[in-house]
Amino acid sequence: MRWHVLAVVVLLSFVGCSAIDGSTETETLTPAPVPTDVPADGPGATVAPGVWADGRLDVTVLVDAHRNAVEDRSFVWRETHGRSGETGSISTKVSTYEKIVYVNDTFFYRDTDEGVNRTNNTLLFYTRYSEYADGTHRYVRAKVFNSEEMQYNRTPISGDGSRIRNHTVDPVRRYLNVTSVDVRPVTVGGDRYYRLVGTELRSMSGGDEWDYSVTATVTPSGLVRNLSARYTLSNGEENETFRYRGTFERLGDVDLEQPNWVQAAENRTADGTTGSPPT
Repeated sequence: MRWHVLAVVVLLSFVGCSAIDGSTETETLTPAPVPTDVPADGPGATVAPGVWADGRLDVTVLVDAHRNAVEDRSFVWRETHGRSGETGSISTKVSTYEKIVYVNDTFFYRDTDEGVNRTNNTLLFYTRYSEYADGTHRYVRAKVFNSEEMQYNRTPISGDGSRIRNHTVDPVRRYLNVTSVDVRPVTVGGDRYYRLVGTELRSMSGGDEWDYSVTATVTPSGLVRNLSARYTLSNGEENETFRYRGTFERLGDVDLEQPNWVQAAENRTADGTTGSPPT
């Protein structure tokens, strides 16, 4: 079915999340008083870059603000993808994860259980992909789909910082691309944030319907602290639901230890992967 193809494309566009170093911080969101001096319309009504108090949203402006907000700060980022569906009596359920521990452009760690890479015009699908940068070199541990062998690689660091940070930027562009949102002020640890909620029902070619909802917590400077989205593709008796969640578990003061598999990458680089890193 057409939406099955879309499902594969969506899942391959991002990666999921879990695991190494860094503790999870629990956020408590409480309603904040609505300011009485915020106009309902006009240029002065923005509560964050690209976000108006009346619900209008310019995702391009918000994406740029979010990118700038994460450029010079350390963070721990975690995201998950889920997919479930039913076709007749057959049910399916798939989930993936990604975790990033980012200290700076040359010192970071990323781990995911789904990735895709193009090498010599051939697509490679990974069921595990981990990378670690120690300041001078980038080490990779990867397992290709349908292979039992773990591959390793080591390369000099070259422009990897923006690629890693973009894993927190791309979901903002993709999932907050809605016409309008409901805007509510909230407090997180005494700081003011804004909760954005958007819902849409979209029709696709062929009669498919796309029931979509997204929720995000945004700082006044435009940092999207967390983001979750859910949508269901329906076509007759077939329904498939996709879920996404991405969140900063920590912002600033991030520590990172060398993973225990890096020694194997140093010893076995001849068996390593080739080509550019998966996105």
